[in-house]
Amino acid sequence: MPEEKKDQRVTIMMSASELERLDDWAFKERIRSRGEAIRRIVAGAVSEDGATHLQKANKSGANGRPTGNKI
Repeated sequence: MPEEKKDQRVTIMMSASELERLDDWAFKERIRSRGEAIRRIVAGAVSEDGATHLQKANKSGANGRPTGNKI
């Protein structure tokens, strides 16, 4: 399957600490751009079994405490 053209823009707001964590992860994974890092994270979370990953992430926030948010 040919790669889809990436012509859709999504703007998000992130805190400085979230952006730092994203950049650190991307550096460790040798990902060259923030956009590519975000695409890989989304692809991993929204895969065929992504609902399970999202539900687990939703139950525990980054600090391990329940977030209370529903998907």
